[in-house]
Amino acid sequence: MLNHNKRYILAMVFLAAAIMLLGFWAYALFGVIAKGSAQILSDKKEVAMMELQNKIVGDFKAKHEQYRADLQKINQLFVDSENPIDFITFLESVSADTGASAQINVVAPVKSENQKAGRQIGFEITIDGRYQNILRFAEGLENGPYLVKITNATVRGLQKDDTGKEVPQGFLEANFSVEALPK
Repeated sequence: MLNHNKRYILAMVFLAAAIMLLGFWAYALFGVIAKGSAQILSDKKEVAMMELQNKIVGDFKAKHEQYRADLQKINQLFVDSENPIDFITFLESVSADTGASAQINVVAPVKSENQKAGRQIGFEITIDGRYQNILRFAEGLENGPYLVKITNATVRGLQKDDTGKEVPQGFLEANFSVEALPK
């Protein structure tokens, strides 16, 4: 009978060990399954996002020809920061059209708190002429083909020009600080 009890106890010990081994194996297996499932869900989301981005790019490519002319017009709004000659020529043209004489200097723009450093090209423009001419120059600058912002404007009356000669009554000198967005 003791022999029979020993076998019974031994069988129970083996059964308990087998159950614990099976439980440990099941726990590890379910951990791997949970991790794999999370990875599959993540991959599915990533694939869905890529498909959406691919669709958006495909739609843009399909409409690119429609956008091309507008994109070229937008690109022309910016001043070439390496060679601002076209913009300076535009300023001289506006000056000549308005009947005012202009002196144009490229300067570092004044940076305010909300501006990123180095994103604007600054110009100091000095205009000599009658009030109407100066006003037309400012309007021509404002309505021109470039994105510009007049940050400061001062106007004063002139009695003498740069050479010391007296100028006619009503002549003014205006100084404009202008910022243009570069390409």
